[in-house]
Amino acid sequence: MTDFMKRFLFAVTLLFLSLSNLNAERFVPSSDLIPKVLEMVKRGYVDQGRVQPLRMLEGALERVSATVAPVLTEMKVTGDQVVISVKVDKHQKEIKSKVPKTVRDLNQLLQEVADFIKGHLDRDESLEEVDYALINGFLKKLDPHTTLLVPEVYSDFSTSTSGNFGGVGMMIGLRDGELTVISPIDGTPASRAGLQAKDKVVQIDDESTINMALPDAVKKLRGEAGTEVVIYIMRKGFNEPKRVPIIRDIIKINSVESEVFTKGKDRVGYIQIKTFGKNTDIELDQALEDMDYDLKTFKGLILDLRNNPGGLLSQAIKVSDRFLNAGVIVSTAGLDSDSKQSFEAHWFSTLNEMPLIVLINHGSASASEIVTAALKKNKRALIMGSTSFGKGSVQQVIPLKGGSALKMTTSKYLTPGDISIQSVGVSPHIEVVPYFIDQDFLRVTPQSNDNGEDSLEENFEEWGDRDKAEKPELSAFYLYEDEEKAKAQAKSAENGEDNPDDEEQDDSKKARLERLNKDFLVQSSLEILVKNKSTNFAGLIKEANGYMTAEEKAQEAKMIERFKKFDAPWAQLPAKGKPKLVAKSWVEIEKDKKWVKLDGPVPADSQIRLYLEVENQGGGTTGRLVATTHSKNPVFDDRQLAFGSLAEKKSRVWFLPIRISTSSLTRNDLINFDLTDLSDKVLASHQMALIIQEKPMPRFDYQLRFLDNNDKGAAGNKNGIMEPGETIAVEVTVKNNGVGASGKLSLLFKNGEGERVFLKNGRLTLEPLAPGQGSKALFLFEYRGKPLDGKLDFSFDLLDSTYPLSSISHKLKVPVEEKEYALQNQLPQITIENPVWTSKSRKLTFVGKVSDDSGVKDLYLFNKNKKIYYKNFSELKDRKQVEFEVNLELSDEDNRIILVSRDQANVSGQKTVYIRYEGPK
Repeated sequence: MTDFMKRFLFAVTLLFLSLSNLNAERFVPSSDLIPKVLEMVKRGYVDQGRVQPLRMLEGALERVSATVAPVLTEMKVTGDQVVISVKVDKHQKEIKSKVPKTVRDLNQLLQEVADFIKGHLDRDESLEEVDYALINGFLKKLDPHTTLLVPEVYSDFSTSTSGNFGGVGMMIGLRDGELTVISPIDGTPASRAGLQAKDKVVQIDDESTINMALPDAVKKLRGEAGTEVVIYIMRKGFNEPKRVPIIRDIIKINSVESEVFTKGKDRVGYIQIKTFGKNTDIELDQALEDMDYDLKTFKGLILDLRNNPGGLLSQAIKVSDRFLNAGVIVSTAGLDSDSKQSFEAHWFSTLNEMPLIVLINHGSASASEIVTAALKKNKRALIMGSTSFGKGSVQQVIPLKGGSALKMTTSKYLTPGDISIQSVGVSPHIEVVPYFIDQDFLRVTPQSNDNGEDSLEENFEEWGDRDKAEKPELSAFYLYEDEEKAKAQAKSAENGEDNPDDEEQDDSKKARLERLNKDFLVQSSLEILVKNKSTNFAGLIKEANGYMTAEEKAQEAKMIERFKKFDAPWAQLPAKGKPKLVAKSWVEIEKDKKWVKLDGPVPADSQIRLYLEVENQGGGTTGRLVATTHSKNPVFDDRQLAFGSLAEKKSRVWFLPIRISTSSLTRNDLINFDLTDLSDKVLASHQMALIIQEKPMPRFDYQLRFLDNNDKGAAGNKNGIMEPGETIAVEVTVKNNGVGASGKLSLLFKNGEGERVFLKNGRLTLEPLAPGQGSKALFLFEYRGKPLDGKLDFSFDLLDSTYPLSSISHKLKVPVEEKEYALQNQLPQITIENPVWTSKSRKLTFVGKVSDDSGVKDLYLFNKNKKIYYKNFSELKDRKQVEFEVNLELSDEDNRIILVSRDQANVSGQKTVYIRYEGPK
């Protein structure tokens, strides 16, 4: 060997040795996505005053801490210096720098943070997720609509706005865990192949759909037009799955639905625009043509924009133009005053002569608000419903390398008259509000809209022209008669949900027509247009005001009659004198089919009645008296109790029926009752504290054994080693080692190997397990091909339908050549030794322990969704039980503390604690 070769090998050896001592850091290239997004923000963001590097740095650090489990960041600013502490597992770095003043400064800091995090993550962690988290963290500090669309989201977004895609043409969903056809779309390959609603799709090409995620199934069904996909379906009456080959085609996404109502010789058109996609204007023209409208028999058109979230600005302009032949539709204004651009109507057609009613609600946003405002301000349409969402900004979507895209606010839009509806919304000419009168659910005032644009953090509230906001010319209500809807409202109120209408509906033409025939706003609009004799806007407004005034009188009579069954006098009497209202509250619980007063905490899994008694001890009479609740617990928030007219020395009682779920956690809630009358003035308030006591929970031990022993459905050579061609049985043993009984259990075994594994079954159900009780289940899969790394990827989920915090999710890497492979595990158990649910002090210290038989890996805490603590225990010799001590800082409101601990297999256990601060504000 030459001297040169000796020296070369010696140098390489030294280099290798030096690299091997870098704490096993991964080599990661610097992110090119972070500087690209920052440069775009610098060049094109609508309000450069919001581009504040220090705030954006804070947002990025908070987001990456919250998103990436082993990461905790902290930032301290002193004068013109910033110190960033970054922890990744047991590794820590301190970054010192001057406070960033430019996006270039911000980029340098974020690159250093990203490089350190990526270099110390486990090798199976996604590096892209770090960039995505940092970017969306700093973008969130700009406004609620500027965001990075990750590849999966951008793909769906592109499909929804493009108006078409390659696929088979059917709506699918998960029903009882099975991939199910909701409805095939008429005229598509799926329809021509004979697929029907409720068909079960059990296989797509060579892959079983058992436990397949819905987005994965959609991705497999879509593809280039002209290519084939083979699906296998099960249907009632089938003995075995039927093979259905389908040639994909271009599938159009319908954004427009239409109907024609006929009353005698009169016809009224109905058009619903669900979103503003690439072809909405073309679909609108087609719908109008299909209606065969003419001005002789058509009395008008109903344009339904309720729950339309918006879409393309260009389409909003085109749709508005269809109904206008003059006037400004919308203006946009960007970075400077010279960038204002106005769009005016120029379309000429007979549509501008047809009486038009537009329906909106709080879910009508963005592009639908542009159309509404254009038609309202140009006095082209009567607007009915409720005030719209209030989104007055315009976003541009910019594709990026790697399949992601930046959605960035580049301008604001102004409605005719240069009015911004940002965080304000478009008000209707006639506000129409549904009321519910039932013991289960009561609503006799307009419901508060807490989920509009103005509720979003960093919204452009300063843009909104609140001083120019128009009030409705008329406010009317109607009594909702749909008993099922009232029950759904009651259930959603108990669960703290916003809207029971969000559930998937049958979208067939027959079902849609049935809904429209029961829709008060649609039917009222129909009557107004049929009765209308005028061809101008003023006449339509007059007709509508007259009709709705008369209708409200009829609804008023219904309401008064309905309240008689509750002994609440509801006749509209004026208040007299000075009533003095005194209230008291209590709780009753159902025991042995009797209602008894409850003095202590309310146990989880109970039906209660929350009573409020109001006595008028003053010298006058109230008008219609209503109590509205306010609470941080959504179960008790925004509920109403009705008392009607209350004379002097009289009292009346109303109760709220409330179901406290089995999984409810211990918490101490304040409930405030505000008593108001017709004037909306708060006449009196009452407050009560209610304690909910959680039930003892289960804790599961589980074991999985992989068998090829020709027993229990397995088919192999019995050597205990998995080999291609064998059918493997996975025996699952579950035992409840907790102190409480479980709910019904669902066991899911998911395939992460694609066509190398074919699941024969992957979803099983176990009956509830009492403490100490165990049960077994069996999964089967065909092992078809060896993985390159010698390990099969699966995931095992154990879902407790009653106690979701006791559920388990375990990602498995199963070595195929390990004989009789088996694993055993359980969730880490978190115990707090000094629990509290209220505190008069803002500062608290949590002391507790975490136990796990396989060893505790780490523990982290969130307070109000911000990660405040992380500790890795890997360096401890004995990790089966570890102790922790965490200092907490409470806010003015209720504090939700989430503790998460992972074991050595990255299986995580969680504990949630609610603490209400009741000290000085």
